[in-house]
Amino acid sequence: KASTFALRTELTKGDEEQYRIEGGYEVLLTYLETQCKERGVHFIFSQPVQQLHWKKNEVTAITQKSNVTAKRALITVPVGVLQAEGILFSPRLPQKTEAAKKLGFGHVVKVSLVFEEGFWKDNANTTGKDLHDLNFLFSEEAIPTWWTRHPKKENIITGWLGGPKAQTMHLLNSETIIQKALYSLSNIFSLDVIDLKQMLQSAHFYNWSADEFSDDCGMV
Repeated sequence: KASTFALRTELTKGDEEQYRIEGGYEVLLTYLETQCKERGVHFIFSQPVQQLHWKKNEVTAITQKSNVTAKRALITVPVGVLQAEGILFSPRLPQKTEAAKKLGFGHVVKVSLVFEEGFWKDNANTTGKDLHDLNFLFSEEAIPTWWTRHPKKENIITGWLGGPKAQTMHLLNSETIIQKALYSLSNIFSLDVIDLKQMLQSAHFYNWSADEFSDDCGMV
């Protein structure tokens, strides 16, 4: 466990400031939406595009509910959607489709755990080390990378796993992954997993690779 703390100190030294959006990314998206609407932008939600019919200076997006025509279309779907040809282009775009199929992407598993108290702030749980200012924590556990909301005084710690191991783990159900997250923290801090479960208020699991609109694509 000492090597874990040493690695954390080494990798975070000199990088004390952590920039996060107050209130989460929803605040940013809401701001952008408001700014766009003030400039006449019209948003259509919950209508996945199935086809794009295009010609010079005109493109029509076809969904199950409606058709939308414009001069241009900016395609920002996950690369997995393009690789699986989840949107039918007419005329087809074989060169772009083949190029998309050559792009790689990474799988990501993310778990946020909310505790009654920030147990990592108690020296009794950190082999006497003062981790009140803990930002990032690195380990060799099943869920290896962790970070807190420091400097905000919130009892939330988030675990992250990427790469080939995440590709395997994303097939597991959320309950199993949350269990692995708790056991990872148990090993890192040498705490009884039963005690962690008793302190746990809620758990939130994010699995982008399993998202129906990503076509098994995690993050590019």
